[in-house]
Amino acid sequence: MQIAIDPYCAMATGDQVYSWIDEPSARAAAPVLRGRSVLSDLDLSRAEVDALVETALWLKIQRERAQPHPYLAGKTLGMLFQHPSTRTRNAFQAGMEQLGGHATFLGARDLQLTRGETLPDTAQILSRFVEGIAARFGAHDDLIVFMGGAS
Repeated sequence: MQIAIDPYCAMATGDQVYSWIDEPSARAAAPVLRGRSVLSDLDLSRAEVDALVETALWLKIQRERAQPHPYLAGKTLGMLFQHPSTRTRNAFQAGMEQLGGHATFLGARDLQLTRGETLPDTAQILSRFVEGIAARFGAHDDLIVFMGGAS
């Protein structure tokens, strides 16, 4: 199987990725995502999805070459889960650590939702302290309500 990513950047053949010339174009596209909530790949344009995939492949190459890539140094991801998820939590934590950032976890017991704080209030407060939020809720409608308070 052969997948052409972008002729000037990389070519992937099986598990091998080679011929990387420059940083991915997603670094330039990243500010476009700032302040946006993404619930689905349908919330992104084709160019944004392509840029994110390109960046992911580039970061994978950097990691395989043991080259540091601390692009999220000094950044914090708030993880808010209504229900535990070992894989999701560890994937986000590992990703943040590998990129030089930090992830903080809030489970259902850490939240004030049972004491009258609303989902938008929680999102607004959490947004003040972190650069990004990864939220996992049982109901999609809760996620949409939460998203309304995030900035």
